[in-house]
Amino acid sequence: MKKGNIKYISIIIGIIILLILIPSVSCATFDVDNYTPKTLLPSDYTTFIDKVEPIISAMATFGVVLSVITVIVMGIKYMVGSASEKADYKNSMIPFLVGAIMIFGISTVLKLAI
Repeated sequence: MKKGNIKYISIIIGIIILLILIPSVSCATFDVDNYTPKTLLPSDYTTFIDKVEPIISAMATFGVVLSVITVIVMGIKYMVGSASEKADYKNSMIPFLVGAIMIFGISTVLKLAI
């Protein structure tokens, strides 16, 4: 096996071990008989929305800026590249487009939900 593969496998095993151990370590107990659920007020929702909305807007703005910069760089490389480089750029554009659609779609869905 290559050194790089062993490194990735050990990272994956470490993450799996953490995912197995964390829930059992952080398990909390509470008295079920004396539990009374808290009623949520409309002000609780507006407080949550006021905290989350700037984060979503910042992420969407960052995604748009990063996408535009990436499109400009990839376009320039595509225009000045040779035929084989153009084929490579076409193949690298597909994951970029999927990522850009995910960024725009997720931020739009979250804004609609808010």
